[in-house]
Amino acid sequence: MKKALFSGSFDPITKGHVDIVRRAARLFDEVYVVAFANSEKKGMFTLDERLEIIRSSISDIDGAVADAYEGTVADYVLKNNIDVIVRGIRSPLDCQYEVEMGDANRTLSGVDTVMLACDAQNSRISSTVVREMLRIGKPVFEYVTEDAEKKICEILKKNQ
Repeated sequence: MKKALFSGSFDPITKGHVDIVRRAARLFDEVYVVAFANSEKKGMFTLDERLEIIRSSISDIDGAVADAYEGTVADYVLKNNIDVIVRGIRSPLDCQYEVEMGDANRTLSGVDTVMLACDAQNSRISSTVVREMLRIGKPVFEYVTEDAEKKICEILKKNQ
């Protein structure tokens, strides 16, 4: 059984992320979609809230498993016997960054990284854009799944 890890801050998970999960689920038996705490980013949602949003977004994808983790990608890979890391690529800049991270993760864990190019329709979607739209009170249905939008609204309402 081949297990893949798709990691990110997922603050929040977008339609682009979900597309990568769907495609990875066709390639691997299990795809762990894991929200990681990122000390370099100020998040809009807590790690637990991001996990709720991920669960609501991928519930219909066979083999997709949602999780959250506060350690490193390499630690998660080793702890969970992950075979490969999956990353989505939107641009050449993403590719350069992901190659560097893939090299580091392979050095630390021995696991290779596979990169999937985003569909053109998702190449302009980012969690940063979604957070900004939410901050200014604009709808985000174009950027996140319907289930994610409902969960995001629930969380924001609860946190007011």
